[in-house]
This record gives sequence, structure tokens and C-alpha cells, in this order.
Amino acid sequence: MRGAPVSASELARLHTDQAIETIAYIMENGIEDKDRLRAAESLLDRGHGKAAQAIIAVPANRQQAAMLAALSDDELMAVLNAAKLPRLAPIEAEFTDIDPLLG
Repeated sequence: MRGAPVSASELARLHTDQAIETIAYIMENGIEDKDRLRAAESLLDRGHGKAAQAIIAVPANRQQAAMLAALSDDELMAVLNAAKLPRLAPIEAEFTDIDPLLG
């Protein structure tokens, strides 16, 4: 009799350690810079999450565009400053080494 069905994500997680070792190997030993860079990005994304990306919204229609165009710089800044923006969770990091470039 078969056991409970296993999802594809559960099966993939079984290979996490090997996948990370492979990515680290490519990062350290890859021939092409693009391969090493992609591997490094992959490890950083896995360890720290993907970097936040800014999204620039354009006016939805001509009426909205005209309203925004009529505002002064100060009025636009007041609108932006009043907007509730999503906040990212703080990064939990420990800095034990001093960057040689910073002294």
C-alpha cells in the first residue's frame, strides 16, 4: 500500500543541501563570470531573501495625469510623505568584521 502522496516541493527539499553545495561550487569554480555571479546571487537570495524592488506606477488615465501635473513639487512631496508605504522586516545581521575599505 502506498503512503501519503508527497508534493513536488517536499521532494525538492530533499535535495536542498546538494543543490546549495552545487551552487557554491559553481560560484567558486565556474569558468564564466556570468555563471559565478548567478550562483552567488542565488546563494544570497536563499540566505537573505531577494532584494526589494521599487515599482514606479504611472498615472492610470489622463485625468489622473492632469491632476498630478497640476500639483507643485511641494504638494507632490506632501502626498508622497503622507502615503503609507510597506515596511520591510529588519535584517538580522551581526557585523563582527570591519570592512578594510572603511578602516
